[in-house]
Amino acid sequence: MVAKGRFFSSSSTSPSSPNPNQYSFTVSYLTNSCGLSPQSALSASQKLRLVTPERPDSVLTLLRNYGITDAQLPKLLRVFPSLLLADPEKTLLPKLEFLHSKAFTRADLGRILSSCPLILSRSLDNQIIPCHNFLKSILRLDKTVVSACKRSPRILLENVKKNIVPKITALQEIGVPQSSVVFLIKHYPYVVQLKNDKFHEIVKEVMESGFDPLKMVFITAIQVFAGMSKSTWEQKWRFTGVDFLVNKMGWKLSAIIRVPITLGYSLEKRIIPRCSVGKVLILKGFVIKYQNHIPQLLNLYKGEVGVLELGFASEEICGIKQL
Repeated sequence: MVAKGRFFSSSSTSPSSPNPNQYSFTVSYLTNSCGLSPQSALSASQKLRLVTPERPDSVLTLLRNYGITDAQLPKLLRVFPSLLLADPEKTLLPKLEFLHSKAFTRADLGRILSSCPLILSRSLDNQIIPCHNFLKSILRLDKTVVSACKRSPRILLENVKKNIVPKITALQEIGVPQSSVVFLIKHYPYVVQLKNDKFHEIVKEVMESGFDPLKMVFITAIQVFAGMSKSTWEQKWRFTGVDFLVNKMGWKLSAIIRVPITLGYSLEKRIIPRCSVGKVLILKGFVIKYQNHIPQLLNLYKGEVGVLELGFASEEICGIKQL
């Protein structure tokens, strides 16, 4: 059993003289046992040669035991077909056992590994464990590390010293509290995976836009800036979103600065419809009706106060599903 995959093979079959029987068996196995489409199986067979089913059968059994479903398997193997040639006991099992011991459930592993199969190609001792330990040193709890990894599985592939530490240091140097750093990595881990130059450019733009590094909204602004190009942000900031919220809805500009994520939403599909509903509720007296229970509800609608100022924790706010 040989393959061209660099991670698990010490030899390869020459692509100039492939064995037709190996091609046939490989494509058949990928289709019938792994659920790949004939086209995907044919493509994967260019990187993989299977001779017998014993090794790949063992790999599939192990993956299924650790949460990879039949629906996720094709996605994983399209990206990383040579995984079928890994030694299940020596190469794969220690990685799966480690992650499972750190609060990754089987469902978590299925979701994360099917999204980023190359995690299983990385060294346990040199990459996976050090990266996990670093994330835990920041996030404190294993379950919080899992939460961050579910949002961005590729964070387990990062070179921590070269790519993540410099960003955290840069934030600390401008006064961003540790609680905000934790919030960023837990909820928006993809931001610390940006190229360092891009990240520093975004932080500079956020600072120049008037956001206070001491407040959580600074992190929200970084996330919003990271999700769109500079030209798009400038257009939303100067024209569409701001114009509607200030001139049509009566918001104060300071309120928009407190909630910059608003400008990351579609004006036509989200901002206008929801603001219109809110305005109707006010006109019909629904907001006034509940002022005895939440006295600042009208001020919240007008953007004069933020949700955090009503006593809700940031964790509670992020836990609410967006409609």
